[in-house]
Amino acid sequence: MDAHNEPTGPRSTARPPTGSTAPPLVGIPPPAPARHVYTWQEGLAFGAAVNLAARMLGTNTGRYQELKRPWFAPPGWVFPIAWGINSALSIAGNLRVLNAPVSADRTSYLRLWTATWLLYLSFGFAFFRLKSPLLGLLVTLNFAALALLSAGRAVRIERRLWLTYATLLPWLALASAVAVAVALDNPDPLLDGPGGKAKD
Repeated sequence: MDAHNEPTGPRSTARPPTGSTAPPLVGIPPPAPARHVYTWQEGLAFGAAVNLAARMLGTNTGRYQELKRPWFAPPGWVFPIAWGINSALSIAGNLRVLNAPVSADRTSYLRLWTATWLLYLSFGFAFFRLKSPLLGLLVTLNFAALALLSAGRAVRIERRLWLTYATLLPWLALASAVAVAVALDNPDPLLDGPGGKAKD
C-alpha cells in the first residue's frame, strides 16, 4: 500500500479549557511594588503642618525680648527668617533622602530627622509656653546634636546633601551659645518656682 494512501487518525480539535492559566514560573520572584515618589507639594504641606503645630504649642509673644541676652544674640525678627530658610532646606533634604534607594544610612537619617522634628515642635512649648530657659537649652543642644548626626548620614547617601545643612548648622551653633547664656543669666520659673530666682 502506498504510504501516501495510508489512513490517518482523526486530528484532535480539543481546546484548552477556558479560564486556564499558565503555570507560575518557578524561581522568579514577583515584581516589587512601585515605591511612592515624594513630591515638593508633600514637602510644602509637611512644612506648613509642622510650623502650624509649633505655633500652637508655643510661640514668641514678647518673651524673648524680656530676657537678658548676650551681646551676640540676634534680634527677635531674625528668627522667623532664619528658620524659614533652615526648614525649607531641611525639608528639601528630607524629600531627597525619602526618594533615595533603601539603605542603612537612609534609615538612620530618617529616624534622626523624625526625632529632630519632634524637638522642633517642642522648643516653643518648653521655652515660650513653660518659660523655661533651661528646657529651651536642652532642646537646642539635642537638636544640634541630632542635626550633626543626620548630616553625617546625609553625605554618605549623597555628597551634595551637605548643602541642606549650609545654614542650619551655623545657626544652631549660634543658637546653642545664646541658649547657654540665656539659661545662665535668667530665672527659670518652671524649675525655680513661681517667683523664680533673681539673677545678678
